[in-house]
Amino acid sequence: MIQVLVASHAIVGALFLGALVGRWIVLGLAERATSLIAIRALTQAAVPFERTVIVSSLLVLVLGIMTAIAQGRPFLGPLQGAPVDWLFTSFVLYLTIVPLVPFVFVPRGRLLDAALEEAIARDVITPELIAAFRDPMVRAAHVYELAVVTIVFALMVGKPF
Repeated sequence: MIQVLVASHAIVGALFLGALVGRWIVLGLAERATSLIAIRALTQAAVPFERTVIVSSLLVLVLGIMTAIAQGRPFLGPLQGAPVDWLFTSFVLYLTIVPLVPFVFVPRGRLLDAALEEAIARDVITPELIAAFRDPMVRAAHVYELAVVTIVFALMVGKPF
């Protein structure tokens, strides 16, 4: 049973990382597109990546906690009387990306959706749409999210401490 949890956690983690990269690539292409038709197609192409990010981000957390418990590992580290190790560090790092969803991705995603709808209604790439794609807060949050997930993935594979 433990091996199944470990394998499932690893597979979902790789899926999560792949979906983040895929979403980033497709939305980057949408940002640089020069026609509204291309922007619409690329934002639609990003939807499966976004759904995969959402589902896999939750699953990887749940599977990680289940795996740690099944192995008798103190994933809460010092809060459970254990030292700080790669598992606790990974858990804490992962939790730092959770607030990005309600404070950055959801509200700024609504702004992008509204700007896209307005551009479609006017049948022109609007300055608001360009600005929504280039939102520095969203860009920074995506860079941080991808960096944290990559670091967590490296910690879990390498188990350096």
